[in-house]
Amino acid sequence: MRTCLGDRACLDAALETGDTNGIRGGLTEEEREPLHAKINDRLDYSRVNATLAGRDIHLTKAERRAVVLAGYRQDVPVERLAWLLKITPEHALKLYRETRRAIRHRQIAEKAARTASAAHGAAGTEQLVRDDFGTAA
Repeated sequence: MRTCLGDRACLDAALETGDTNGIRGGLTEEEREPLHAKINDRLDYSRVNATLAGRDIHLTKAERRAVVLAGYRQDVPVERLAWLLKITPEHALKLYRETRRAIRHRQIAEKAARTASAAHGAAGTEQLVRDDFGTAA
């Protein structure tokens, strides 16, 4: 029995194209069936890193979000992100803004939780004011 050297690439291609016939990537139709259902949620960081390195890879939604987050954290220029994801620079800029906002809100929520737990343990109760959430007071 001969095994394909590109099992992973073959399996990825079968899943991405929705191929449900025959043995692909070393798996039968029945073995691939549950993978087809979860394809949009797949998050393979090796594929994310390969994309950031410039390889042309068809990404799932979760992987695209991971590329945007990694690009934001690594200061990848907007034009490069647009080229990697095959989108306009305007759309890439919008994705970076959304990522920055999500990171900021996560940090604000963590600060509020820490403050609330500290206030809960202290004798006096400390009130969070609107300005603690990064908005204009």
